[in-house]
Amino acid sequence: MNPIFDMSDEGALSTKDIVEVRTQATEFLRRRSRNALYATVAFVLSCFTVMLFLAGFPLHSYWESLGRFFLLLTMGLLPVFLYYVSSLWSAWAYRRDIEKEFK
Repeated sequence: MNPIFDMSDEGALSTKDIVEVRTQATEFLRRRSRNALYATVAFVLSCFTVMLFLAGFPLHSYWESLGRFFLLLTMGLLPVFLYYVSSLWSAWAYRRDIEKEFK
């Protein structure tokens, strides 16, 4: 076995270290939640704005001049939305694993 990866002499974490790990995981989840919320609100609002330019809605006559730009904005916000929501899921799974580990 390679001695670089041998961590048998490290010992267990102290109570203070466990509390710190839990606190950091919770704070990480809180930051990711806030970012995912902002990305979700921005994406939903841009989808709603594009809807106003579709046929049958009041701003359809402006589709050629303004509607296309809002559609491009919505298309640009989709990967941002997906990134932040997937990072939220990852942070939630990380915190769940931390809670299971130190229960």
